[in-house]
Amino acid sequence: MDAVVIQCCASKRDDAGTFKLLNGDKVYFVARPDRCPVKKGVAYFRPDDVNPDTGYTWREYLKNYNRQHSNPDKLLKASNLYKPKIYQLLAENSRWETYILSAGWGLIKADYLLPSYDITFSSNIKDKWKIRDRKDKYYDFNHLRTKENDTIYFFGGMDYVEPFYEFTRSLRTNVVIYFRNKNIKRQDSYRYVPYRKRIRTNWHYKCAKDFINGRIQK
Repeated sequence: MDAVVIQCCASKRDDAGTFKLLNGDKVYFVARPDRCPVKKGVAYFRPDDVNPDTGYTWREYLKNYNRQHSNPDKLLKASNLYKPKIYQLLAENSRWETYILSAGWGLIKADYLLPSYDITFSSNIKDKWKIRDRKDKYYDFNHLRTKENDTIYFFGGMDYVEPFYEFTRSLRTNVVIYFRNKNIKRQDSYRYVPYRKRIRTNWHYKCAKDFINGRIQK
């Protein structure tokens, strides 16, 4: 089956769940815990930091959490974690499998439970503790499963294109990247489709919606 990949979003739902330490502190995932503003009752970690209560990394903890049949921490599915409706619209469509390129967790299935987090590949934001340094080691999940004749469609900004390449470069399948910035770094074996609507901020949401409604080239 074809697949759609859309980059993650900074805006998370207010009711998004997260893990808790045994001492009651809420766990909050960021790119640079050492630079975060101190908040009482909040413990900051990177996804691959060790959970002090278990001795396993939080990524391992999340993987095991998704294997169980209960959801005591009330985590949301990845497609429901972000406020923009486009994530749910993509995930609800049976014509393709939907994945989210998360700067914190990797290439995630839309129905995978995720805790709230504040990590981004975008470099032009004020809070530097949210920005993931590409040199930092992350053991990202890669849930993407496709066959040779399938097509993958990607919707995301310039800061997310290179991470997307890293996940898909070795695949022997068709990959289409929608773009707005003409300076996008192109690579062989990818097909590039320009999105020419006059919109800049979060243009990929509108592009994905036009994709759903069959208004743009595939």
